[in-house]
Amino acid sequence: MSVECRFAIISDPHITLPHTVWDHPSRVHLVEVSIPALETVLERLSALDLDFLLLPGDLTQHGEPENHAWLAKRLAQLPYPAYVIPGNHDVPCLEANAQSIGLADFPYFYRAFGYENPEQLYYTCLLKPGLRLIALNSNTFTDEGKQIGWLDDRQLIWLQAVLAEFPADLKLVMIHHNVVEHLPDQAHHVMGRRYMLGNAPTLVSLLQAAGIHLVFTGHLHAQDVACHQGVYDITTGSLISYPHPYRILHLQADEEGHYRLQIQSE
Repeated sequence: MSVECRFAIISDPHITLPHTVWDHPSRVHLVEVSIPALETVLERLSALDLDFLLLPGDLTQHGEPENHAWLAKRLAQLPYPAYVIPGNHDVPCLEANAQSIGLADFPYFYRAFGYENPEQLYYTCLLKPGLRLIALNSNTFTDEGKQIGWLDDRQLIWLQAVLAEFPADLKLVMIHHNVVEHLPDQAHHVMGRRYMLGNAPTLVSLLQAAGIHLVFTGHLHAQDVACHQGVYDITTGSLISYPHPYRILHLQADEEGHYRLQIQSE
């Protein structure tokens, strides 16, 4: 089946309502412009005939329920569908506290944006006939309560089942952590590996075996495309980091499964 669509990606917007700005040395900077930056981009996108919008995580400053609620309400006003996944900033703790939501709370804020089953942190949906999105959760907590980038065994089993169930669909994968190195020796450097999925080789092998080539990530706050073993990791920079980037993409696929993806960086 032939497929053609135009879509946009906004990553790491770190939405922060003014009264929720975290006065702390380790907070993400420039969150004060998060909402004006988002509104500017959404206004620009309104002039385009988009099929959908992807937001690969770090939607909020630090998982504040007010910020999640604001973004969900804003996305509901768009004339096209939007699909989200959690970043490490969206679910910084396993259980909710005075500042942040808990990991399991995330899907309940975004039922209209992919999470039809809010009891699960990952999902798949049909974007257009013949085109499927696989949205993964890369946030895991160790027994000691430390947050890491990792796909647990249950999610990997689910992913294998999805790949087997929909072999004919062209598939786009969205995940917050990088799965391919964007910096030299990124997977082994103490700073670089914090932005990578800890078990990225496992995921890449699964995708490669299923003939999946396109993965959309965020987290790194850099605009880059990298490839390993035929899998392209298209990472989009943070909307609150200069020069406030986002992407517009045009995908065309023929009935034989050959496709072309044009990436416009803004």
